[in-house]
Amino acid sequence: MKKGTLVYTAGLEAENFCRGFMLDGAMRGGLGVAAASLPRHISLGMPYEVGDFDAYLAFAERYAKTLRPIEVVLTDMACAPLGDATGNYCFRFETEADLDALRLRTVETVREELGLEVPEKDGVTGSRNITLGFGKAPYQAYKDYADGADRAAFRGRKLVFDGLGVFYYDEAAISASSFFCCKYIPLT
Repeated sequence: MKKGTLVYTAGLEAENFCRGFMLDGAMRGGLGVAAASLPRHISLGMPYEVGDFDAYLAFAERYAKTLRPIEVVLTDMACAPLGDATGNYCFRFETEADLDALRLRTVETVREELGLEVPEKDGVTGSRNITLGFGKAPYQAYKDYADGADRAAFRGRKLVFDGLGVFYYDEAAISASSFFCCKYIPLT
């Protein structure tokens, strides 16, 4: 059985802003480009098994009509280990949107409308992060880059997330090459 999840996706300006840091991380920090195949996103929950992906995509179209764009303000850059050998790095943010309530509503709606088992836990680095890269460098490289980042270059920057993305996971293990955004749905 395949897995899926829903995410808020960054608008073009926000995506390009983040990609500037991803390029610097790849070129100057040796952090790789594994996350470049994904949009910058805010998770609406951890992946879960989806039996009928066509029904899931139709659900996502309906659900997107209940969502509105959100704005976030970047506060920091952080990293976290992923297993023994690698890690990730991300922007931390604040927002006036009630993400906890939104995630709970998303989980409950997926459960009620599709009957899917959705995990409660969300993410490795917490629920208020925007992943920039993961899984292609030693953890210390991510830590060094995040610790050395010029906070003035991003702190206080406002980013808009104006789409709903549907992630498709091809394998049970979440790795840099096992999932992608199979559908983008604009929010109005």
